[in-house]
Amino acid sequence: MFSGIIEKMGRVVNIRLHQDGLYMVVKPTNGVMEVGEGESVAISGACLTVTGVMDKGFEVFISSETIERTWFKNLRVDLMVNIERPLKIGDGLSGHIVLGHIDDTGVVKQIINSGSLRELIIQTNRELMRFIVYKGSITIDGVSLTVKETSDDNFSVVLIPYTIANTTLGHLRVGDRVNIEVDAVARYINAMVGNGKEETEERGITISFLREHGFLEEN
Repeated sequence: MFSGIIEKMGRVVNIRLHQDGLYMVVKPTNGVMEVGEGESVAISGACLTVTGVMDKGFEVFISSETIERTWFKNLRVDLMVNIERPLKIGDGLSGHIVLGHIDDTGVVKQIINSGSLRELIIQTNRELMRFIVYKGSITIDGVSLTVKETSDDNFSVVLIPYTIANTTLGHLRVGDRVNIEVDAVARYINAMVGNGKEETEERGITISFLREHGFLEEN
């Protein structure tokens, strides 16, 4: 489990194809990062397994399924990625609960600079939008962010100067793809209410219950 607080950025220094995916070597850009073979690490939001440790870098394996679900199908040497090691018992949860399971990708449709802040408007599929809510949490390329606004097929987030300077989100351009993981809590609520369908009172939590207690807005 992760928190969406990026520890370092890294540079892709080698890619080796495999019949079931690919191996990628990442070199942190600012010092050495302690990771062990067999451990998990989040690379731009995707939970991957460390398959080797080398001088000032480490190797991870990316399965074909993960490649298909992420922007990793466009990986190339010299690309920058975000790195976060998993939480340990006793660590603070500065962001939100992040599983490292990418749901889909989105496309940066617009970038709006306002003083030192930067707003990203990201388009994704409508099916995923039902899990993305105003003021809710979302993970973009591994970074924990708060949703500013939503519409039928896009949402926006705002980057502060620290995030712009210390994550790959500061390098994004219009047209770039990003990895998206929706808030796990939103998924559980959706499952409990029957994928958005009105349920009987025996289910305990219903669409009516959530509206009544302020969890959902009236259309």
